[in-house]
Amino acid sequence: NKSMYSSLNNAPIIKNIVAYNIINQTITWLSYDGFLYNSDILGNLKEKVTLKMFPVKTGLKYKVIMVSGETFLKENNNLFLLNKETKSFDIFYNNINDFKASPSGQKVLYFNDKEIIYTILQNKERVAIDSLKNIRDCYWINDDYITCSSGDDIIISEIDVRGNLNVINLPKSITLTSGKI
Repeated sequence: NKSMYSSLNNAPIIKNIVAYNIINQTITWLSYDGFLYNSDILGNLKEKVTLKMFPVKTGLKYKVIMVSGETFLKENNNLFLLNKETKSFDIFYNNINDFKASPSGQKVLYFNDKEIIYTILQNKERVAIDSLKNIRDCYWINDDYITCSSGDDIIISEIDVRGNLNVINLPKSITLTSGKI
């Protein structure tokens, strides 16, 4: 109902909330007025984070994502990044299905049906991993390897940028033997 409640009382602690994220007792939330705010865990306003209104549209899905001090906003399939200088959201990438942070939080992975890309957050270096067909999902194995499903294939890819990317397709079938060599 556009409000956030505490289990301690029946009154909402934050009203007109579109999406939120809670980290270290701080609620970062997008309001229907188009601004991003920080509140403490009790809903007491700490600061207005953005200075420029983000046009919130009814009927769309929003998600606030916090990774290593960076704030992302996913609006349906579009990904925005909070510009710390202008205190407004800039488009980061269009047409993504999902977005996932690496285990260390230093890299982010995003993909759509045809491409997989990751960004090193420290320098905003963007690397395209591969162009495939029918990408359904991707996961971090660790900070240097990802796995994804593409059609009927399961693919494991090394994402080390020092050379060519190593990509392998796992076999579609496995034959078990009796254990004799």
